[in-house]
Order: sequence, then C-alpha cells, then structure tokens
Amino acid sequence: MTDSTHINPDSILVAIDIAKQNHDALILWPSGH
Repeated sequence: MTDSTHINPDSILVAIDIAKQNHDALILWPSGH
C-alpha cells in the first residue's frame, strides 16, 4: 500500500479493481475530482 503522506500534490492517482464479472477504475486528479 502507498503511504499518502509521500505523494506529490500534483500526482494523478489511479486505482483499478479487476474482478471476474466487472472491472472498476478510479482516477483522482490533483484538483480532487
């Protein structure tokens, strides 16, 4: 797991959950959206 205290505030974070039936992705932009 990543320690969020060391992430550059200009970073784009991407999380991908790969499952058998569905795949989910989350993108967090530096603006918080």
